Amino acid sequence: MEKPFEFIECKIHRCDEFKITDGYQPTYAFFYLKEGSFRLKMDGKETVVQKNDSVIFYDNVNFFRTIITPISFLYLSLYIQLY
Repeated sequence: MEKPFEFIECKIHRCDEFKITDGYQPTYAFFYLKEGSFRLKMDGKETVVQKNDSVIFYDNVNFFRTIITPISFLYLSLYIQLY
């Protein structure tokens, strides 16, 4: 059986501000926050993401985000083949 997904990017990163604060997420992505907090608006819903929270970005979604306190996170971007 063929894998239904392929990792595009995997990284652990720390930052005080996002390089891109708003835009379009073309692929599925998983974001796990190890430290800090940020505000996220996606599909008209706004939330604060804090330490130990996870966010799943589905493909073709617009978002806006801004850091509240410096963050450290795990980011996985992947292509998913839906049957």
